[in-house]
Amino acid sequence: MEEKESVLLSIHESLEKMTKWAQTCPENFEHLCLLMKAELMAVSGKVTEALSLYEQSIQLAEKNGFIRDEAMANEMTAQFLIKNGLKKSS
Repeated sequence: MEEKESVLLSIHESLEKMTKWAQTCPENFEHLCLLMKAELMAVSGKVTEALSLYEQSIQLAEKNGFIRDEAMANEMTAQFLIKNGLKKSS
């Protein structure tokens, strides 16, 4: 249990930094901030919130031309859906 808490603390610290960067330059960092938040929601079992954040991350990455990050967010979303036995809606 201590290891999980340590990992979550590290994630929260990284998210704080990413949030600051996203506030300074949303075009470059907001999609990554949303993706990190989606992952936190996913590990917390908050399916609806996670899916919403994944989708927002994908849309912003596409809008700002981050093709690699868009692909990564789609892959992470797919893994989340598979793990939870869900299908992506149209």
